[in-house]
Formats: sequence, C-alpha cells, structure tokens
Amino acid sequence: TATQYGWGSTHTLAFGGASLALAASFFVLESRIANPIMPLRILAIQTLVRSSVIRGMLATGMFTTFFLGALYLEGVHGFTPVQTGLAFLPMAVTMGILSAGVTARLVTRFGDKRVLIPGMVSGTLGLLLLTTIGTDTRYTSVMLPAFVLIGAGAGTAFAPLLSIAMADVPVADAGLGSGIVNVSMQMASALGLAVLSAIATGHTHALEAAGHPTDVALTEGYRLAFLVSSILVG
Repeated sequence: TATQYGWGSTHTLAFGGASLALAASFFVLESRIANPIMPLRILAIQTLVRSSVIRGMLATGMFTTFFLGALYLEGVHGFTPVQTGLAFLPMAVTMGILSAGVTARLVTRFGDKRVLIPGMVSGTLGLLLLTTIGTDTRYTSVMLPAFVLIGAGAGTAFAPLLSIAMADVPVADAGLGSGIVNVSMQMASALGLAVLSAIATGHTHALEAAGHPTDVALTEGYRLAFLVSSILVG
C-alpha cells in the first residue's frame, strides 16, 4: 500500500488507522471480559515485554536478510534459486550449530546477558556489513561474513532472550507468556519485513525516476533497508 500510494496518502493512512483501531479494540475487549484470551496483567511483566520487543527486532533483521538478500543475489547478481539457497547455508549452519546445545552451555557458564549482548552485537555488525554491498560486490567478501555474523547473532541471542522473558512469568501463566513471546516475534518480523521492503522499494523507485540504472537503484534500496534493520537490531 505505501509503495503504491505513498506513506502520506489517504489510502495508506486509512488502512494504518484501521489497523490501530482494531488493535485498540482488542485490548479494550480483553480488559472487559471475564475470561480473556490474553489477560492484560501479563503485560505488566517488564522482562517479558522488553524481551519480546527485542526478539521481534532481531527476527526482523533476520527475515529482512533472507528476503532482501535473496532479491539482491538474484536480481543484481543473477544467482539461480539453488545458488541463492546455498549462499544462505552458512547462516543456517551457524544458527544450527549454536542452537544444538552450544548456546545453552554458554548461558549456563556465563549467564543470559553475557551471551545475549555479544549475540546482538554480532547481528548488528552483520547487518551493517550488508549496507556496504554494491552492484559488483563479491559474495565471499561481504555477504558470506555478514551471513555468518547474523547467524551467530541469532543463534546466541534468541535463547537468552527467551530465558529472560520467562524468568518473572508465574508458573500458572507460563503457557501464555511463551505464546506472547513467540507470537509477538512472528508479528513483529512480518510487520517489520513489510515496512522495510516498502522502504527499499520506495527508495529504488525514486532512484530509477532520477535516472539511475535498475541494478544500482535496487542495490541502494536494499542498502537502505539493511541500514534501518541494523538500527532496529542495535
């Protein structure tokens, strides 16, 4: 909608306003019924809310990397779908190795925050590295190390964030707390990806209208999205 009509258009503002109104209606309804789906008392747990927001930001950076990174590799460098999948393999392998018990052992030894902070820094550095891409950037010089850094960041940050989020949640609300953590992450990443994609597309169209070649305009659009994403994660 924003890409087609503009961020300040009546169409975009109307849909945005309607979305906010529906969200507000949900919270009002939940506060008034006797047996709500999501008792609002759970939102008073600050560690749960803050960790959920941070996980959402981190997931936004990761999903943006997958989506826009694939478009960049295929649209600018001409990668095939198979080559693109293989290009992302280092990120997946890094996350998989860390998620297979490595992060858990690190948390046990050093604590949640001492594992979380380096993970967030790693993810941010990876996204910042992606802001340096160009039309002739070699995969091994920029994309590969960036993907490894982002994979390491996600692999070491998600678990501590979940642990911190659930630390103060009462046992009776454990299922609700876990659901909020995971659903909020999915919602934030979906919304964040949509917004960042719109930002990238809008910037690309503006550059194309100014006479820049398509590959240059596409690359600059992706770079801007990666920059915004790195700010969110950092």
